[in-house]
Amino acid sequence: MKKADASDGFVLCLLMNLALHFWWGAAAMILAVLHFWLDIPWIFSWAASMIWSVQALILTALAYWGNKSSQQKDPVKPNKNPYSAKQKELFAAGEQTHSEENQ
Repeated sequence: MKKADASDGFVLCLLMNLALHFWWGAAAMILAVLHFWLDIPWIFSWAASMIWSVQALILTALAYWGNKSSQQKDPVKPNKNPYSAKQKELFAAGEQTHSEENQ
């Protein structure tokens, strides 16, 4: 089974963060509608959408960095379970025992 890595799911977490902070997106959409309806400057809608996406990106990057820096890699351990050993390893172990018995 594949172990989870710190880099897995960054984009998914970013999209989830955007969804959780949807009020900025709603404000940007309302300001975009008001731009076309009341002819207010488009910069307000653009600024709200930039604030929404940049703050979500920063929060996700901080959480990603905090998660990555706290994880330590486990050293590779030898497989000592004879039932899950690969066939080559089994034959190599069998040859070693036969050579030890012949001596």
